Amino acid sequence: MREDIKSKRAADGGVKVNKKEKILKRLRVFVAVIMALFILSVAPLSIVVTQFNLNNAKVKDAIYSFEYKLLGLSDKRPNDTSPIISKSNYADEKVEVYFPDLKNYKNGDCSLVKVGDTEVLIDAGPNTDALEDITDFLSRICTDGKIEYVIVTHAHIDHYSCFATSGGIFSRFEIGTVIDFAQVTPTYDENGKNIRKNTKRYKKYQKELSAAVSRGTKHYTAKEARESGNYEFKLSDTVTLKILDNKYYYEPDYVNLNTENNHSVCAMIKQKCTDGSYRNFLFTGDLEADGEEYLVNNGELENVVLLKAPHHGSITSSTPEFLAAVKPEIVCICCNMGGIKDEELHNSFPTQTFIDRVSNYTARIYAPTMVLEHDDGSTIPYNGTITVTSYKNIVRVKGDNHSRPILESEWFKSNRKLPPDWKYMKAA
Repeated sequence: MREDIKSKRAADGGVKVNKKEKILKRLRVFVAVIMALFILSVAPLSIVVTQFNLNNAKVKDAIYSFEYKLLGLSDKRPNDTSPIISKSNYADEKVEVYFPDLKNYKNGDCSLVKVGDTEVLIDAGPNTDALEDITDFLSRICTDGKIEYVIVTHAHIDHYSCFATSGGIFSRFEIGTVIDFAQVTPTYDENGKNIRKNTKRYKKYQKELSAAVSRGTKHYTAKEARESGNYEFKLSDTVTLKILDNKYYYEPDYVNLNTENNHSVCAMIKQKCTDGSYRNFLFTGDLEADGEEYLVNNGELENVVLLKAPHHGSITSSTPEFLAAVKPEIVCICCNMGGIKDEELHNSFPTQTFIDRVSNYTARIYAPTMVLEHDDGSTIPYNGTITVTSYKNIVRVKGDNHSRPILESEWFKSNRKLPPDWKYMKAA
């Protein structure tokens, strides 16, 4: 009799346990469905970050990582500032593009592309004061001491100063190939002599380049590369460096005699994905409207995942026609926000005109630093060194400090206006 009672109680207990487990299971499914509906139907987590003004960089990065790992959301919003873009195509090899924080209040260009053990250095400015910082940066990334390709876009100090000095980049690293500008703007003296080519800095650049060539470095101007048909360089099995054509490789810019900008070497990094499509990364130096018009018309431009902002985000570049041809998803500016002291602020990089034009395509606009005080030339890191990584089905922007677009900066909030396409967003 007692044994029968015990058996009945055990059976009743088992039923209760089974019912409890079923209820918990249904509850978990219900919660999961509600969460999925909220995330997928209401907004990506990256928008939640912006709307609820989440400032902490670690919290933001954690949320973005959760968004990627859990959902793999596609990027459908041009004004989404998440530093992660999930792509439908897939890249077997990693491409990393660096925009270093040079701790220098002058605006200047320096970018590095890394594919495996192969590096492409594009410019080394803004002045010789940055030489040690650039050297330290390159030494951390180029661990074998060799830079396979160097592109020197044009003969402006803020782009080539660290090549044009004794003990500069050409002598501190083993250089495989240099591709540089084919023209300099002619400036003539009373005897008709082109004195621009005889400036001290330009002569120093030529001397340092010649010394590198004597040590085994190959050298082509962009004009020579295009005319010879040798303008595509294989960086890996799936990644290629392409020198784009530019009419100012073949003739000086006689219209803009006070600048070298339109002589800029223009380069595109092409990363082939497994489905045959490409992720493109575009660098155009300080190319201005005339040069951009030629690029648009010659048919070589393609949509790009990353655009290095032409001419530091000035009013003279990034024309609507050029941007329509490349439709950038991410834009990185080699500048210190507010780096030009201008009473009306319209020429201080990045300009309002540039921001308004790019806003039609993206709000993912990044810069390494801000100017703190013009009087003493001090700067403060914003994102710090920026790294854009393209690998597998992800393109990610990561700064040493944080990964925040310029619209979230104090400088932007004090000196720029939100474009109409960004109005619904909150700057952190």
